[in-house]
Amino acid sequence: MSHSLLSALVAAPRGALPSVRAALLLPRRLSSSSSSASTGSSGTGSGSGHKKHESGVLCEVDGNGIAVITFNNPTKLNALTEELGNEFFSHITALRERKDVRCAILTGAGAAFSAGGDLAFLQARTVDKPLHNAEVMRQFYNRFLV
Repeated sequence: MSHSLLSALVAAPRGALPSVRAALLLPRRLSSSSSSASTGSSGTGSGSGHKKHESGVLCEVDGNGIAVITFNNPTKLNALTEELGNEFFSHITALRERKDVRCAILTGAGAAFSAGGDLAFLQARTVDKPLHNAEVMRQFYNRFLV
């Protein structure tokens, strides 16, 4: 993604870009590794245009330090699952460690950014004890509140 494209994304009127929903600023850590080092299994390794395809999250970093993270389950309207949350958290963690990444754009594949929590997961929570359920749900949503 070029710098001019990022400028266009920022300047676009509301509703003009339905698939782009949020931009995340990723603070750099002083102890981060070299930008040429691979970041491990999260798929956010160095190099322009690097993509990682896993079950529900795609991550691409261009040569300008702009990461695009895409929730990639359009058939379920990118519903939030534990697996998607774990992948998302891994990508964000890896991106924070990279010196070359300046920002990230969070988007969703298909017609929706995300429908919210996966209904099958949420329905299964109704049979649990309230105190345990509260902890499970807190852990679930904390994956997305990075």
